Amino acid sequence: MKLETFGDWKVLRLPAIDEQGNALWPERYPIERLQKIRALYNEKRFSGIYQQIPMDTVGTWFVDPFFSEPPDDLKMIGWWDPAFKKESKKKDFNGFGAGNVHEDLFFLKKGEIWRSDLRSTYDRVEKLYHQSGIELLHVEINQGQDALIIELENRGLRVKPHYSSDSKEFRIENYVKLNWPKIRFSHSVSSEFIKQILRYTELVKHDDAPDTLACLIKILGFGIKAKSMKNRMNFFDLLLGGDW
Repeated sequence: MKLETFGDWKVLRLPAIDEQGNALWPERYPIERLQKIRALYNEKRFSGIYQQIPMDTVGTWFVDPFFSEPPDDLKMIGWWDPAFKKESKKKDFNGFGAGNVHEDLFFLKKGEIWRSDLRSTYDRVEKLYHQSGIELLHVEINQGQDALIIELENRGLRVKPHYSSDSKEFRIENYVKLNWPKIRFSHSVSSEFIKQILRYTELVKHDDAPDTLACLIKILGFGIKAKSMKNRMNFFDLLLGGDW
């Protein structure tokens, strides 16, 4: 149940699947049944009818995601893009994703976005880390955020810091848009995460979910552009090294 305010109106929404991926009325509509319905419908129709969130996909980059579960033995690599209320005037979301590559497909097992204070966020990241069976969590940090890595390591998480310098729009186009037909979403990926991806355009206010997905795909070296860039760099290394 979610109460939202739009001007003088208050809207009560009862999404069939909540932000944690649980069924609203499991006795009547268990999550397994809802997942089957979601797979049969396109995401725009499912969002409007079952989530009570009309979605306009005109002008957006992505439509109709493909749903499929990753193999049980697939090793999970994670990505966390932190955002904290007191540090962000734009009120960005935390972005968290876990997935890996299998047989020329990218599987996203877990994907979530949220806003919370620092302590609550640490607890949530730790919980998602263990729930997803992550072997290594990559963390995007800016200057002076090394304390994030220290805190997660103290909690027993295996983490690696990353400093991103390229633009979000470039990453999203390069790694998500070009590889969209080969990306598979698990049903445990939150509806809010998927909704933000499907609403993405160059002018959208929030892009934390598609950028999280892009960064995860990038560090795993998956996809059309990633491979071509790697080959291009190898060619330049060959020329500069004089080994020809």
